[in-house]
Amino acid sequence: MLGLSRLGMKTAYIGRFGDDGAGEIGLNSLAAEGVDIASSEVVPGALTQIAFIVIDEKSGERTVIWRRETA
Repeated sequence: MLGLSRLGMKTAYIGRFGDDGAGEIGLNSLAAEGVDIASSEVVPGALTQIAFIVIDEKSGERTVIWRRETA
């Protein structure tokens, strides 16, 4: 999505963010990149999901570390 936005295409994020620091960073980062966030929602009292994906260079195996509280 960000790549397309950087290429000048219209992009939009339609989804939810938690009412926390991670949600604020995510929402503001998308807006700063020119992504339309008008259809996004901040859910009061909810936590934003965060995932880190670790990829083993040799095997290609992926490990996902995920905080799963939902917005």
